[in-house]
Parts: sequence; structure tokens; C-alpha cells
Amino acid sequence: MDGVSARLYGLPLNSGCFAVVTDKTQLGGTLATTTVGVPVSLRANDANGNTVLVSFTSSLAFPRNASSLGGTDPRQSFVVSSNAPAGLDANSFAVIPLPAEVGRIFKTTDGGNTWIPFHGNGTSDLPNVPVYVVRYDYSDTTDQTLYAGTELGLYRTTDGGETWARVGIGLPLVRITDVYISKNGSDVRASTFGRGMWEIHVGSEATQIAGSGDYDRNGVIDWFDLSALATRMGVAPLGNPPLSNPPTAPWYDSNVDLGGANPALIQEDDLTALLAKFGSTP
Repeated sequence: MDGVSARLYGLPLNSGCFAVVTDKTQLGGTLATTTVGVPVSLRANDANGNTVLVSFTSSLAFPRNASSLGGTDPRQSFVVSSNAPAGLDANSFAVIPLPAEVGRIFKTTDGGNTWIPFHGNGTSDLPNVPVYVVRYDYSDTTDQTLYAGTELGLYRTTDGGETWARVGIGLPLVRITDVYISKNGSDVRASTFGRGMWEIHVGSEATQIAGSGDYDRNGVIDWFDLSALATRMGVAPLGNPPLSNPPTAPWYDSNVDLGGANPALIQEDDLTALLAKFGSTP
């Protein structure tokens, strides 16, 4: 930002407002500037074009690249969630149920002057319930993968908010209060209201897409990736065998299953494919 490294912090505030803090530093520490965004209430239109005010901002999340949301300024392009139980009619200020087309998760590319619902395209949306936390999975350099902790469990999108699906085999329909995602995106920890802490091995799901082999997501196939694959030789996805008799760690991880069309086991052909790429990029 202006040739200076920077960190961005998103702060949920009262009444559906927010602040964005920009902390810029140079080597030597001679420059330190903080900018607080003007608090703006979340506003979205329902199916009839009526403006609805949404309060109870719960979290903010910034993509790696502002262009992933269609923006240009990283300080003004982000996703915001709300755990509002209801909304306000912008004209009468009457309390109204939040329409499904408004939802409780939004994106902005202009610092909050305008908001666009971010809960799905109508085919597989987030449930219209309070959202307590939204997080980008930074192992996905395309900014397509996000997690949303809702009143009814944990959801994930892998297509930039177009569709959402529940994640966490066995995770109950319970309020998710916070989410932590590992650096390589394969493990997710979620705190709940009243049901403890859960660790989810999202990479243990079977997939019909071949993995890249880059287990640690460092952009090169190296000894770490080889070790990750080798220790998983013969391992199948969770649920195969059935969950009543799940495999033990180390878990199957789809990113080191390079077999492609019919993944069921990490085996010799995956090792051969990884060795062919050893020392190169994924």
C-alpha cells in the first residue's frame, strides 16, 4: 500500500457498524499510520426493493486480493457477517424478520457505502440464521474458500460465495462462535456454544478432483509433501471404512491423492505422480 507493508484489522462495532484499521510500517519503524473507517450500518434490499437495516455486526474478513470481490482497494473490499435476530425497515424503522434474500452475510467493495448479499446464488445458500463468524481459508490463493459459523453449524463455500454446504461429520446443528483454519487448509477448529471445541479434518473428505500434491501449500513439491504422502499410504477417506470404525491418524488428505477420477485410497500411483513433479511447482 503506497509501497509500504501494511496490516488490515476489521473491527465489528455496535449497531451494525464496523471499523477498518490500517497499520503501516517501514523498516526502521519511522512510519505508523492508523486509519479508522467511518462506521456505516449494513443496508441491503429485499425482493421488493425495500431497504433493510441490519445490525449486530459479528465479524469482518479480508480476501488476499481485493479483486476477488470485484474491488480495487484492500481497505474497502471485505466480507461482513451479522448475528442479527431481525432487521429494521429503513423507512418505518419497524422491526421485521430478515428476508432470505437479504440474509446475514454481505460483501462491499467501496468501504460500506453499498452492500451485496453473499449467502449464495439461490441454489445452495446459507440458512437464513445468525452468522457469528466468517473466515477466509488463506491456503486457497484464489479467495474462493470461506467458512461461516452460524446458529446451525459450520458452512463452507469453495466457489467464492455462490454455493454453501455444511462441513464437519458429526458436528451438531449448534452455534459456532469462532473458527481457526490451519495454514494448509486441511484442518479446521471450531468453538461452539455448549458443545465444546471441534477439530475437523476437511482434507479427509473424498473428492473427485485430483490433488496437487502440495500438502503444505508452499508452492513447490518437496520433501515435506513426499513425507505427507508416504505416511498416508493405504489410507482411505473418512467414512470408508464406515464412521463406526474410523481410521486413525494420519488422516487421508485429498491434496496428496493425485489419482483423480476415482479417489479411494492413497497408493503407489499417487507416489509415482508426486515423484514426477518433485522439485517443481504443483
